[in-house]
Amino acid sequence: MVPREGCRASSFTDRTRLFEFSEKAAAQGFISDHINCFKGEGSHGVILFLYSLLFSRTLERVQEDLGGTAPLLSISSGNITCTEAVLSLMLTGRASPRELGGDREPGTDPI
Repeated sequence: MVPREGCRASSFTDRTRLFEFSEKAAAQGFISDHINCFKGEGSHGVILFLYSLLFSRTLERVQEDLGGTAPLLSISSGNITCTEAVLSLMLTGRASPRELGGDREPGTDPI
């Protein structure tokens, strides 16, 4: 993401740039070349990973997954906590807290 003309990039998110890859090898090469952005001291690797999950799933599908009932992050007293929906997104590819919360019939596979 690049700030709009006339705006100054003030936060990490404002300075983040989105890259798209159509081939797995190109994505792997990019990550190898920029690994310090993910694991270096003072890096924002966890945030970049979360952004990658969101953009890979697409924001529209994440909203559908959540159904307007559950947030991805919970903010309380200045602390940010990931909800079960984030864990579900990481493990199943869907941001549905119901996937991990046991709301499904036993033995059924998610759609």
